[in-house]
Amino acid sequence: TGRPECLLCAVEDITDRKLGEQRQAMEQAINLVLAETETVPEVISKIIQCICPAMRWHFGSYWSLDREAQELTFLESWGLDTPELCEFMSDRAQHVVNPASTGAQGLVQRIYTSGKPVWIANVTREPGFTGAHLIANAGLQGAFGFPLLLGNKVLGVMEFFHRDAP
Repeated sequence: TGRPECLLCAVEDITDRKLGEQRQAMEQAINLVLAETETVPEVISKIIQCICPAMRWHFGSYWSLDREAQELTFLESWGLDTPELCEFMSDRAQHVVNPASTGAQGLVQRIYTSGKPVWIANVTREPGFTGAHLIANAGLQGAFGFPLLLGNKVLGVMEFFHRDAP
């Protein structure tokens, strides 16, 4: 009859390969930033700008430890240019984090206290999470952060947020 009796289809999942390529491109961009940038604040800012788009984070920031005051201060950030994220960033920039405080904890405090990376699939479902309502207003859900260490001392904290549902 001239019509095919069967159809053969091949599908290949290239997700892992694409993610690997994105990570490699990000690492190369960060190496270039490190080689070409002269000041630490400028390096941190450019690194955040490399990591966020490459890894599909919608917002990233750096908190530095003020050893004298024993507080973490918001120093550098990058986020998508939307009104909600700009409001979130502006609010974040006005706060300091006291790692010794008790009660509700946010991402930065959790990372500083543990000295380890922290992953949260959906911040809006975390009981007692500091700033969860602001994060939700910005449409953010997932969060990841890690400490910047010198030996076993935390010098600062990097945090990243995305809008994807878990």
